[in-house]
Amino acid sequence: MKKVLYLSILLFPLCSFSQTLKGIIYHQEATADNIKIENLSKNSTVFSNENGEFEIEATVNDSIVFSALFYETKTKVVTQKQLEALTVFELKQTTNRLEEVILTDVGKEKPFSETQYKGNLNLQMQNDIKNNPHLYGKSGNGSLDFVAIAKLIGKLFKRKNTPETKAFISYYDIKTLFQTDAFFNHTLLTKTLNIVTADSNLFFEYIEVQNINNKLLSKDNKLLLLDALITYSHSFIAIVSEFKAAKTN
Repeated sequence: MKKVLYLSILLFPLCSFSQTLKGIIYHQEATADNIKIENLSKNSTVFSNENGEFEIEATVNDSIVFSALFYETKTKVVTQKQLEALTVFELKQTTNRLEEVILTDVGKEKPFSETQYKGNLNLQMQNDIKNNPHLYGKSGNGSLDFVAIAKLIGKLFKRKNTPETKAFISYYDIKTLFQTDAFFNHTLLTKTLNIVTADSNLFFEYIEVQNINNKLLSKDNKLLLLDALITYSHSFIAIVSEFKAAKTN
């Protein structure tokens, strides 16, 4: 009996020592980087890397919180099994919603009607293809020439542009922002807004013609600008997808 008690005393400190929780974070489509992982019991914090991987000091029954912008916060209690092998954690993406903000002395932005624009899109495309058939042939591998398609889409966007004014965000403004800003970067463009790299310049042209007030470029209006970009990225992706689908049919 004494030997058993003595052995228990020796093993107890070993069981209470901190171990390392190793994991990888996924959302619905891929791994999730830059996710904040916080051990509330140890008061320590790490972030997932570009592959969604992380390591954090932990023991059994520690409370681990996963959180990030555009994801639902999740809390997990550490188990011994999770400490013994790589664990996969899944986070659900959420739609960003901002409380109503009233801006004074700011001109009204021209609303974009996706339904009305799509109603004329196919007719405009067919007329342009009919008038310039030599521009829309097959590419070298026999597939459609999407470079020409992209140029056509850009031209259609330009048709709804208004006279240039300093009151609105320009193509140069938005492109420079994504090249120099720490928050509005390539990762946000491709993973949050879901704009493929090949379509990024076309997307910047699309943003230019939406007449977004350039006051949203200020640091104080960062979330307002993000909310606007999310909205317009949805309509942009829908228009480009419909255009490409129409060309392949």
